[in-house]
Amino acid sequence: MEAAYVAKKRGHHVVLCDKNEELGGLMRIASVPIAKQDLSKVTQYMARKLEEAGIEIRLNCNVNK
Repeated sequence: MEAAYVAKKRGHHVVLCDKNEELGGLMRIASVPIAKQDLSKVTQYMARKLEEAGIEIRLNCNVNK
């Protein structure tokens, strides 16, 4: 997500594809324990940043060669 944001800020056209229903990947899994739930805020913050930057996000999307 950070790489997509930086690429957009550098002037590239960015489409972020994720094969899952939500962004975050392993961060979602890592935020399950009670002591680590603040990690979910990072994912939410980054998703908001991507939307504000105008990055197209495609969920449930497989990218093939």
